[in-house]
Amino acid sequence: MARKALFIDRDGTLNHNPPQGSFVWLWKDWRFLPHAEEALRKFIKDGYIIVVISNQSGVGKGLYTIRDVEVLHERVKKALDKRGVHIEAFYFCPHLTEDNCDCRKPKPGMLLKAAKELDIDLHASIVAGDAARDVEAGKSAGTQTAFVYGNAYDDQQRPGAAAHPDFVAKDLLELHTLACKK
Repeated sequence: MARKALFIDRDGTLNHNPPQGSFVWLWKDWRFLPHAEEALRKFIKDGYIIVVISNQSGVGKGLYTIRDVEVLHERVKKALDKRGVHIEAFYFCPHLTEDNCDCRKPKPGMLLKAAKELDIDLHASIVAGDAARDVEAGKSAGTQTAFVYGNAYDDQQRPGAAAHPDFVAKDLLELHTLACKK
């Protein structure tokens, strides 16, 4: 039987956004957002697996490598595992927008790949992120969607009417309250 997943964007949803125009690719720059761990624990308790999906254009710009991103994700996974929060997988797109790949959000490539590899029921899943592209990717993949606005840069990231999210929450903890009402 296929599983349900909480797909979360990385920067701005799980950890603090770096200053606009910069990137988080070193552990020393990683800072979990308040309540993120607690929220993930609650989603897991409610039967969701956690999958991180992230555009990482810094790789395409030559600022850091794919291996740098993998090392950071390994550190994040270990830190959360020690705190009782299991991340099932990390998926990331290293391409630039002009590369026109299928994996860069707002395209649903990462979600479709994860669904196939991890036996995920997309219709029972949620995509949560701090930008319109996250909502659009989720809609394209057939998931429920959530705009998590607490750490968004500005209103330019808000989803428009065409990609209206199913949930709007200030953080992942509020999303859990909205999405998992009993």
